[in-house]
Amino acid sequence: MAADEDFGLTPVEALACGTPAIALRRGGYPETITDGRTGLFFDEATPEAIRDTVLRFERDGVACSPQELRAAAEPFSRVHFRSAMTRIVNEAIAHARA
Repeated sequence: MAADEDFGLTPVEALACGTPAIALRRGGYPETITDGRTGLFFDEATPEAIRDTVLRFERDGVACSPQELRAAAEPFSRVHFRSAMTRIVNEAIAHARA
């Protein structure tokens, strides 16, 4: 994962498969992961921080079931994106014509 990715796509792909994500708490990842529910964060890009987070995941897991993880990815789906973009463009056109 790129440390400063604008949007955390990799975690969304994991969620869509019903898999929690572990990521650095930076960039776009906080927009796509809910700490403790859909995944876990580590705060430093060090092997120790990653290890500690993986161990915490093995010990505690996350609150969401695989079905809930898949549902958490749904707002980021192509269908939702297309619908939102269509709405935004239509609103902009209507505003420009007003």
